[in-house]
Formats: sequence, C-alpha cells, structure tokens
Amino acid sequence: MAYTKIFPIRTRLDRRVRYALNGKKTALEAAAGYALDAAKTESVLFTDAFNCGLAAPCAEMYATKRRWGKDQNRVQGYHIIQSFRPGEVTPEQAHEIGCEFVRRFLAGRYETVIGTHLDKAHPHNHIVFNACSYADGRMFRNNFNDYYNGIRTVSDALCREYSLSVIEPQNKGKQYREWLDEKEKKPTMRGMVKADVDEVLAAAASFQTFVLGLQRRGYIVKYGPEIKYMAVRHKTGGKFLRLKSLGPEYTEAAIRQRLEQPPQLRTPTTPEVPPRPARQNMRKKENQKSSSRPRRAYRLRGRFASGRAGYSGFAALTYRYLHLLCKVRRKRAPRHVSYALRGELRRFDRYLAQHQFLLEHKITDSAALCAYRAQTKTEIERMTHRRAALYRKRGDSSNGMNRAELSAQIDRLTSALRAMRRELRLCEQIEADMEHIRDQLALAHTDAQREETKKRKEVKRDEYGR
Repeated sequence: MAYTKIFPIRTRLDRRVRYALNGKKTALEAAAGYALDAAKTESVLFTDAFNCGLAAPCAEMYATKRRWGKDQNRVQGYHIIQSFRPGEVTPEQAHEIGCEFVRRFLAGRYETVIGTHLDKAHPHNHIVFNACSYADGRMFRNNFNDYYNGIRTVSDALCREYSLSVIEPQNKGKQYREWLDEKEKKPTMRGMVKADVDEVLAAAASFQTFVLGLQRRGYIVKYGPEIKYMAVRHKTGGKFLRLKSLGPEYTEAAIRQRLEQPPQLRTPTTPEVPPRPARQNMRKKENQKSSSRPRRAYRLRGRFASGRAGYSGFAALTYRYLHLLCKVRRKRAPRHVSYALRGELRRFDRYLAQHQFLLEHKITDSAALCAYRAQTKTEIERMTHRRAALYRKRGDSSNGMNRAELSAQIDRLTSALRAMRRELRLCEQIEADMEHIRDQLALAHTDAQREETKKRKEVKRDEYGR
C-alpha cells in the first residue's frame, strides 16, 4: 500500500532537495532493525537523480528556469511523498518503486531527485522535482486531474505490480469545509437538510405531503420519472443536494418505503449513546484533562450575556444578531427557524470578532468605520517605508549598527503591520456584513411574527374544539 501526497514549493527549493537527499535518513543503517555489518566500510544511500546530477541538482534546476524565463514564478517546484505500510516492503523495494514512479510520471520532462527515508517505521520516498520542464519550459500544473489520473493512478499500478495492497475508496468523500464543521460540531448544510427531511418525514402521511412539507420549509424539490436522483435546494441559494448522498435510506425509493411504516419507525436508527455521567464526576474528569484543549461553546459572558448593555449603531446591530444566533444554538428560537439563519452559526466567531472590534474602537456608523480604515492605511504606508529603510541599513555592509538590533526592530514592525492588516480586512468584512445582518434580523423578525400568529391560531382552534 502506498499513500501519496503532493506539496507546492514556493520558497527555498534547495532546502527541500537537501531534506530529500539527507544522508542520515536515506542510509541503510537508519532502517529499523538493521544491524550494520562490521566488514562494511561504505554506507548504502538510497538516493537517485533523474535528468540532473546528485552533486548539484538545484543549480541545474535554477539554470533551467533561467533558460526558459521562469525564474520569477511563484512555485519553484513540487514535493511528492510516497509512504508504504510498515513491514510491507524492504528498503530496496521502496526505492525501486519510487524510481519507477519517477520514470513513468516525471522523468520525461522534469529534473527530479528522490530519497528513500528509512528513519521511521514506514519506509517513504521523498520526490522533489523542478516545476519548469527542461524539455519545453512548460510549468507543471498541480490540479485534481493530475493527482488522481497521474500520481495516484501510477502509484497504485506499481503497487499492484509488486503485489502490494492498494487503498480502495469506501464511499464518496466530503469537502474539507464540511469535515471541519463536523469536527468543530458546527451546523453543516448536509446536516440541516437531513434534519429537515427527518422532521417532515415523521409528520408526512404520503409522499406528496412529504414533498409539500419540504416546499413549505423553503426547499425546491426535484423528483419524478424523468429525474434520476431526487434532489433539494433551498431558495436562499446553493446547489442542489441529492438526497441519496445523505445515506442509502434517503433515496426516493427508500423514502417511499419508509412512508409505508408507522411514524415512530420512520426515523433511521442511531447508535446508542452512553449515559451521561453525573455533574460532579464530569467536572472531575474535565479537571483531570489538559487545560490546553480548546472548548467550542457559543457562550456570551459578562455584559454581553446580561442583555442590558447600552450599545448603539453597528455594535447594537451585531449584539442583537449574536443573541439571536445564541438562541438558535440553544434551540430557544422559534421551532421552524429559517435554513439561512441556521447556516449563519458557522460564522458566529466572525461576527463575535466584529462586535468586539466595534466596541474596542467605539465605531458606531459607516463614517467612523471609513475614517478608521483610512487612518489605518496611512499608518501601514508609514510603517512600510520605515521598515524598508531598516532593510536597507541592515544590508549595507559599511553600516556600523548592530544587525541583531536592526533585525529586532524589523520583526517588531512586521508584527505590528500584520496586526494592522488584519484590522483592515476586518473593517472591510464589517462594511460588507452589516447589510446582510440587517436582512437576517428582518427575516428572523418576520419568522417570529409568523410563528406567533400560528400559535394564536392553534390556541383558538383548541379552545373552539374544547
């Protein structure tokens, strides 16, 4: 089994080359369980070079870039790592597979070096190649097609030829943003659609009422004999989501079959959750754990939690919106809160940072925000010129000033510039988000009024029934 990944090299190509050809890592005696033969006088290194020499590969790569006029490109090269399962291959086989991979995928156009590192339990190849082709000067393009139809396909084919195991995908993957939201226990678009489908399905009497229930919640539903996969999309935006991607029990046929069952049996079974420990025991366990672990909790503290803070302008707007999101998070909002508002929970940290920034700098309206942004831009330009002067002083060999002191001043200016640029980006975000927050608050107010009207009608209907 070979696991492959690729990284672009944007700075210091020579460092990656030196790391790949590191003699301490590529020597045979670095392999786990290897006993050095006392009669052996030379160390065996698993390193090779293709289309360039091992003595000075970087010099030849840079010469190729200059020859084709690509020495100013941002990406200098690429670094491929090919890792094998522990105990599945010998050092010789791992290096042989890596060299054959280079011959089939790279050797025809790019200058490449390879080093097989044996300092870990799993042998792995480090392959570093020039982003500029020596044959025609074209740059290597690292995209989805080149990885799956190039790097991964060639590597898997070599593993099969050497009778090694191959990683077979079990199911369809998910986007990194969705995976990260699930890891941080934030709401995801797929999870919200799944929850809405389960709620509507539990109350539906037939397939038509199920579709009607989704439409009432703001979904556009595609289904029918001419539609291969049933799909939904919320009217607030986004792409159509095939219900079969939520699981095998959410296909159109499975939903029709579930509608024939009693309502209490329509919800898909979930694994049993262990009983929650007592509060005292839970606190003891939390105290025993490391205090450095981040806790994801949408909680507003101090004046913010009291609900009596005297804010005005933009700060009041963000304050109201954050409290609304907290209600949604704690499920204290109206029962049928809008899809768009639930999706806003993923931006909670962003809105909280904006609110704190507005309070800290006492910004209440667009004019104050524009003035602060203009002042920040002026300060950034002034500090940039000052840092450039320090760079020139440090590079002047005749200057008698201490280089360490100049470097410390440059580092302080760089840190200050980084913080001011973050504030500048935050100002731009606030200006773009204020109108969006106003619209969301108006939408939430309309939903609350609709919910209140519905409750009053239910009360009147119950009184009439009684």
